[in-house]
Amino acid sequence: MENKTGFINTPEGKIFCEIIGMGKPGIPLLLINGGPGGNRKMLRETICEMVTDRPVISYTQMNTPGSRPNSRTDSSYWTLEYYTEEIERVRKAFGTEKIIIFGHSWGGGLALNYAVSHPGSCAGIIAGSPLIRASDWQRDTSKRIEEIRPEVKDFINGVIKNIPQLTPDMISGIEAKAEEALFMSRFQDSRYAPTLYLRYLLGQRKDSDIPEGKEVYMHMWGQNEYRITGTLKDMDISGLLPSISVPVLFVCGQYDEILPETVRGYSKMVQNGDFHIVKDATHTFMCGMDCEESSRLYIQINSLIKKTEKQHTYITEEEQTANIL
Repeated sequence: MENKTGFINTPEGKIFCEIIGMGKPGIPLLLINGGPGGNRKMLRETICEMVTDRPVISYTQMNTPGSRPNSRTDSSYWTLEYYTEEIERVRKAFGTEKIIIFGHSWGGGLALNYAVSHPGSCAGIIAGSPLIRASDWQRDTSKRIEEIRPEVKDFINGVIKNIPQLTPDMISGIEAKAEEALFMSRFQDSRYAPTLYLRYLLGQRKDSDIPEGKEVYMHMWGQNEYRITGTLKDMDISGLLPSISVPVLFVCGQYDEILPETVRGYSKMVQNGDFHIVKDATHTFMCGMDCEESSRLYIQINSLIKKTEKQHTYITEEEQTANIL
């Protein structure tokens, strides 16, 4: 068993892919990161430690870190429909009949949309803090801001209000103050943490050598995590959920940006849904879990995977990488 990396050719450019555990039996698990414009590495590093009995596929969405788009300024295809169809391109490249998908945030919405548009190819979904209805996200993040200490709330609202006037030096200072507040919140009250998810608060990526991630984020979402002004502002796929028949595990952090009761409601809208809360966790619930919470999440994920096993068609190691350059 080994890992292999390569690129998938598409009309828009090249998608970077990695398969971990190539040649293992079992329906492959496909990881879809959030953003839009996010990095695949967080999911790859955390979930691959948890799921080791089957191939795990990690890929870069076009115009995000690691991809090679033909144009970094052509935003005409930065749509829900394009990134949903991109999943199908990845599946076909690996030659697998079925995939199980772990999608986080924006990636969770993509996974659910894919299950509707390609029902014969999706065996099951883990939807982590999924973006399903943008208005729900806006409402819930606004509620989260109201929960925290007045001085932190004023700080965040001030940043949001003054974003157009911020200079690079001001942004650096705000990031430093925000990260200090986030660090301190872990020792004082974990309710502060979700509203201090400041790696994305300003839509400013610290990785200055990957501006494409920032551009996709700002075009589709907006300048910060708490005010949706991009092309996804009217996104709503909630009406599609009742048509999803495959097993779906909805997961979120106790102090997530989107409220647990909202995610629980989504789980009741699909035909075969379950719901799990990761205690004392925020939007990136898969990071920093203690052993007990990690074990609980593993049990839930493993349970969903087992539900899909009867649908599995085994493919050889050669078939798994037939279309990867």
